[in-house]
Amino acid sequence: LPFAANFVAGAIAGVSEILTFYPLDVVKTRMQLETGKSKHGLVGTLRAIIREEGVGRLYRGLVPPLLLEAPKRAVKFAANDFWGKTYLNATGESKMTQKLSVLTGCSAGATV
Repeated sequence: LPFAANFVAGAIAGVSEILTFYPLDVVKTRMQLETGKSKHGLVGTLRAIIREEGVGRLYRGLVPPLLLEAPKRAVKFAANDFWGKTYLNATGESKMTQKLSVLTGCSAGATV
């Protein structure tokens, strides 16, 4: 895929992750803040938040993580593709080996 496609795919992946898991983070934090043993559990805490504060509360404060995660993932996806192609060309391998995959992932992670 072209660089731009990998970049956009990474941004979409980052946004999707935040939109999916942010509400679970809110529930987890609420459960951690409960004193003593958790009375409601995961589903009970989720229902209580929605009932008492509305669904919007699950996404309150969402903008800063989105602004951070989308560019970070976009760069990481594009860097992973760049380093993969670079290492394949440098070693003369026709397809990715496990060692090259690890090296590529580490290089992409260090890029960000």
